[in-house]
Amino acid sequence: PVEPILITNRMAWELVSPDDIERIEVVRGPASALYGPNAMGGVINIITKKGAGKPSAGIRAGYGSHDSHLLGATIGGSVSTLSRLDFRIGASSYQTDGFIAQPEPDIWGSRDLAGKDSEDRKFNTRLGYSFSEDHEITFGYNYFDTDGAWLGGHPNYRWQRHGYLADIGYKGRISPVVDLKARIMRADYRTTDSFDWDFWGDSGNLDLAETRHEKERVWGGELQADLHVFPGNTITAGSSYSRGAWEVMSEDTTGASTGDTSSRSSVLGLYLQDEQRIGDYLILTIGGRYDRYKFFDDIRDGVTFADSDDEVFNPRAGVRLNLSKTTSFYANAGKGYLPALNTLKFRSSAIWLNNPELKPEKSTSYEIGMNQTVGGFMNARLALFTTDYRDRISAVMVGMNRQFQNIGEVDVKGAEIGLEAVIGDWWRPFANYTFTDAEIAKNPSDPLSEGKRPAFIPKNKFNAGITYDNPDIVTARIAGRYVGERYFDNRNTEKAGVFFVADAKVSKRFSLSGMMEEAEISFAVNNIFDKEYTEFQFERADGRNCWVELSFRF
Repeated sequence: PVEPILITNRMAWELVSPDDIERIEVVRGPASALYGPNAMGGVINIITKKGAGKPSAGIRAGYGSHDSHLLGATIGGSVSTLSRLDFRIGASSYQTDGFIAQPEPDIWGSRDLAGKDSEDRKFNTRLGYSFSEDHEITFGYNYFDTDGAWLGGHPNYRWQRHGYLADIGYKGRISPVVDLKARIMRADYRTTDSFDWDFWGDSGNLDLAETRHEKERVWGGELQADLHVFPGNTITAGSSYSRGAWEVMSEDTTGASTGDTSSRSSVLGLYLQDEQRIGDYLILTIGGRYDRYKFFDDIRDGVTFADSDDEVFNPRAGVRLNLSKTTSFYANAGKGYLPALNTLKFRSSAIWLNNPELKPEKSTSYEIGMNQTVGGFMNARLALFTTDYRDRISAVMVGMNRQFQNIGEVDVKGAEIGLEAVIGDWWRPFANYTFTDAEIAKNPSDPLSEGKRPAFIPKNKFNAGITYDNPDIVTARIAGRYVGERYFDNRNTEKAGVFFVADAKVSKRFSLSGMMEEAEISFAVNNIFDKEYTEFQFERADGRNCWVELSFRF
């Protein structure tokens, strides 16, 4: 977990460079038994690359639309004199002049006057040492530094973020039946936002009005044991603890304070899961997680709020039946929980309203599905799912302000179907479709939203594409995504239009002799049809844009 329980700015995705990612795993449903208390809808598990083999280095450079340019480098491998030591170090810098995403004024009267420029710098390192075949120690450090314009052409309406995540881990087999994992981590995220008078309602005045400094820090650890006492059985038991702090200081152009905020929290988790494999045909899983939250030292503009705590137990169970090598069925059930953080109840911002009555969000989910191999070349999957939310937490507009509120009852039902195929040696087509029927069944805070669709949830989504992967000639891919009708508000008065966007990419690898082992050149076109669409309220997505990239491995 890379985001502290207190966090309000989602910066975790800025920690890792795409070039450092080996693979991404997606765990569907409320996986709270093993992965933490905030895993409401699922888990995205990013596995970064590990240095292996003869040390080598790589460099890549890219250029694209809006004067966007990228430069990155990596080095990694195993040290020959210390064959048990592996390492990987990477760094990258990306800059862009941005694009005008908001040419018309938003509800506050603000608009882009130029491109939204931004810059993103990253540094990542991973070290691993195996002092025997069964024991390994790892160290990781990820740093990012980004800055850019909230609105293009507004020199004093900008954001700047930087931070790091460092962790030390151990994994090993301490006996024939016990595998042990341990990890401690420390994260520190900093944000500085500046605002101009145009943002505060003085139209056309781009002078600096206010600066907001935010600090978010967390440290934590986890200990997990896997017990293999009986054949086919794995019992996983573990405990985690994290402690976070959130501080905000706002000041005007003279340096005088315009509002200070601070908050602390901690969460202790205990979890247990039992997985039983019966031959190759049946897998049974049952588990649960207990979490205890504490919120304390909450101060808003000199006012101290009372400490509070909360505790919850979330069970989960699943079964998978493999009828044959080509046919399998599964069913999962679980509960999820999202605490009503004080950082959501009490906001240190002029555009956010406080809501001290905010309650935790709870959910109960069920899913059944099947996987089928057809003709030896196509994989098909079908899933039916339902989730019942109680007191779902949602950010809503209240006049010209925003506020976190509970939506009493939200019912979500849906189906998903996916197809993936391998045709011949090179062709790999795919397609998937998701239908989601979501309804606000009860909302005492806003009865006019009852019977309506929750904000940002489309009823229909469809993806399709095809890849041609022939290493001797070229690798090419084209894919498109369709997103159906959505709404930006729970009363369904602000509609987001339907859109279909297609992207394409072609790349070619070259084998080289001498110092360079391999080179690759690629060219991508995003939003091929130059579709005008909106994914986020008050902001348009980019039009047609291109990107070319060249990389070398030494």
